[in-house]
Amino acid sequence: MKITLQKHLKPTIICLGLLVIIRVYLGLFQNAFIDDAFITFQYARNLRDHLTWGFFPGVTTNTATSPLNVILTALMGVVFKDFVEAAVWLATLEVTALSVLLLRLSKRMTNNLGFGIVGIFLTLGNPLLISTFGLETLLFGLLVVLSLYLFENQRWLGLALSLAALVLTRPDGLLLFVIMFGFTIRKKIAFTEKIRFLILFVVTLMPWYLFSWIQLGSLLPDTFLLKVNQNWQGLHYVFGIGLYLFKYPLATILALIAVPLGILGMITKRKEIPPTIRALFWFGVSYFCAYSLLRVPPYHWYYTPVAVSINLVGIWIFTQWFQPRRFFGEQNLNRKTVLPVASVILSLSLVGFLILQEPLQEMPIHSNWATQQQYQEIGNWLKNNLDPSAKIKLNGEIGTLAFYSERVLIDMFSCRYEQQLDVNQFLQRDGLIRLLAQINFFWFDPGEPCWQSDYLLGFDQRRASNSEEIDYLMEWPINTAWSEDKRVVLWPQETDK
Repeated sequence: MKITLQKHLKPTIICLGLLVIIRVYLGLFQNAFIDDAFITFQYARNLRDHLTWGFFPGVTTNTATSPLNVILTALMGVVFKDFVEAAVWLATLEVTALSVLLLRLSKRMTNNLGFGIVGIFLTLGNPLLISTFGLETLLFGLLVVLSLYLFENQRWLGLALSLAALVLTRPDGLLLFVIMFGFTIRKKIAFTEKIRFLILFVVTLMPWYLFSWIQLGSLLPDTFLLKVNQNWQGLHYVFGIGLYLFKYPLATILALIAVPLGILGMITKRKEIPPTIRALFWFGVSYFCAYSLLRVPPYHWYYTPVAVSINLVGIWIFTQWFQPRRFFGEQNLNRKTVLPVASVILSLSLVGFLILQEPLQEMPIHSNWATQQQYQEIGNWLKNNLDPSAKIKLNGEIGTLAFYSERVLIDMFSCRYEQQLDVNQFLQRDGLIRLLAQINFFWFDPGEPCWQSDYLLGFDQRRASNSEEIDYLMEWPINTAWSEDKRVVLWPQETDK
């Protein structure tokens, strides 16, 4: 008994220490959440307080991309009343679990911890991943690594559950299921085991997708339509990396630091790379190709699954083929000493880059028009100065404003009726797309027309022109590294011209 306790004492202490360090580290960014994180918080709060799946109490909408992340955030919100604090702790648990899994996967695949140690440090210091803090990307990354670990250990039923959870985190997780199921079919395992794997995967997904199809009116979240139909002045996903390299050159380079090595390694040493790592690489490639074909706008969190997966491939290649003696001579150097030291130095550089961006009010990579604090100031003013029954037509980013104002803000994210036009466009297409749209939207109900607004809230587009000035009720200056100085303005509905 004593030996068993001693065996588990050290790993437990390490995990607790890691948990504390990660919590302190992630806490540095809790005042810099991007706006879309607050869409998740808004859904989670309504689920916790009103058991409503939607943007506002009693009104069903389907613009939360990740059902599993919303549910987990709502559960954390039961423990922590403040959803910002709840999100920090949820992310802490996810990153801690991700770190432990990387170490276990590294030990299993290479019989040393080099891959896991470098992977942990470069993941914690990745500016792109940190910039998606509060969204589902950390959970997505955790489930990808869990799936790799289960695949490597040939635990097929656990893998089916993990991949189902990945799809519930983001529907595009289905790509990893297809790739891993293809690798599984080629393995010498019983046919009945493969059937059980497939059945368990489908059965795990069925409750949510039946609910989503019938109750929410679509198998996919409405954000699919919203994002596909958005236009960033003709700039699509495939060109987005260039945009972020222009806006945030150092952060973007650091975020993709091991990607070239991953691609080069797959080209030159493909036959030497194990199936687990190859599956990870092809997931990243297929993800990038799928989003490029959809021609969605280049939101930075869309690149995170690609960057994390192919970065990990590059890290694995580095830790396996890097020979210290080639660079340091015939000294007593090996990967067990050089890799941890090199990874610590590099990760401290990445972390230092993130932390030294004082004040920490913006993520290192983002596309928001205002900071969390600026939107919070506006939201608090709306909450303290407008009647609780006030309805506000919004032109702009809705997440943070809706969360802090606790007022009804009207746009396509909060009012499903406004999506009817997009749905009709898909239903009027020809061929297979029309058939799939008819099946997907069979139960779709756009609901009642949007509320009649009392106020308009948006960016001031008139002050820069020679048109007549409006007597605004209130105005707030906003600016970020992404967007030049602007103003958010509020005026009564009847004065709109």
